[in-house]
Amino acid sequence: DRALKLELKRNERTAKHAFLLPSVDHEVCVGCGLCELACITEKPAIRVLPREYVLGKAGSHYVKGWDQEDEDRIKDADTSKYFDAKKATNYLNEGEF
Repeated sequence: DRALKLELKRNERTAKHAFLLPSVDHEVCVGCGLCELACITEKPAIRVLPREYVLGKAGSHYVKGWDQEDEDRIKDADTSKYFDAKKATNYLNEGEF
């Protein structure tokens, strides 16, 4: 009931019609497939796949700001940067030119 929503969007080209765009709230969706079965188009416009196929995975570098334990990981992070100012001109000494 809450997982599938219809977003009303104005058609800027014609200014007479509107789009009813379906969108899935992934936090509420349980993957039951009822929306795929109830789709009114001849060929369903939505496919239900396992969450791990479509949502991806956050990398280890991603820090969840709302999770205090996750923020503790970055307290001891090395933030120093090494910048070699001559690196940009070293390619001139490689003999290509």
